[in-house]
Amino acid sequence: MALNYWTTSHQPKRNISPSRSVERFYRLQSNKSYLTLSLNQNCLIERTPSNQFRENSDLPKIIAKSILSALALLKPEFNGIHTDINPNNVFLNLTEPSPVVKVGDLGNMLREGYKTIRLQCLPCRAPDVWRGLGCCYPSDAWSVGVTLAHWLSPYNIFGAQDKTIQGFTKAWCIAKIRRLVGPLDPPVNSDYEEEFWLGEQLESTTFVHPDTNLERPFIQVGTVHQELEKLPGPKISPELLDFIDYLLVVDHTKRPTALEALQHPYLQSLL
Repeated sequence: MALNYWTTSHQPKRNISPSRSVERFYRLQSNKSYLTLSLNQNCLIERTPSNQFRENSDLPKIIAKSILSALALLKPEFNGIHTDINPNNVFLNLTEPSPVVKVGDLGNMLREGYKTIRLQCLPCRAPDVWRGLGCCYPSDAWSVGVTLAHWLSPYNIFGAQDKTIQGFTKAWCIAKIRRLVGPLDPPVNSDYEEEFWLGEQLESTTFVHPDTNLERPFIQVGTVHQELEKLPGPKISPELLDFIDYLLVVDHTKRPTALEALQHPYLQSLL
């Protein structure tokens, strides 16, 4: 069964629940496969700057609740995980009477625990996936947190966009997580031990810049909370910052699933 888009919409003064906010494009009674295509005029990260929505706006709540509502349906319906939530797979249409959010690219949906290869794009990859544990339901929740952070920021906070060395992209990404959120437990797969070791070195060491002859750290970001607080332009509401922190927990056993995240007070305040 091939799926392409789930659509969620928000009506003012109306709670969004997973059962009614997701438009499901499949038929459980049929053995046939369906591919649903949708023309999207707006892409969340490219076409909808966050500046005007950072504070005193329901739009970040609508986006978060819509994505999480779609993810919450994957488990009961398919026992599946999206594995590829990122800013380019979440689409937003503000031309309707109320915002419409679409989660795209369900072609990478897999069963929980898949670990033959490490899934998720590098900037949005959860620590548990980096370690080789495979994708679990909290792995998708991590990607939602990164997606929100990258929508709010004019640059990618996670990932290797700021890499200043040749090669070692994965180690750089690991080093960024260590600095932005906290240290990761060792990998469970020995194939990943070298990149984890190098990531730790990059996060904790410095180099002498050839142009200035000044010593500087390889990884120059602070915590994700600090990076979001210092963004130019309108400030991000403290409640939204706390919600992103809630999703970005290194330990997947302490990180919420999509269904649990929907119960967070930040989203429950959405009328």
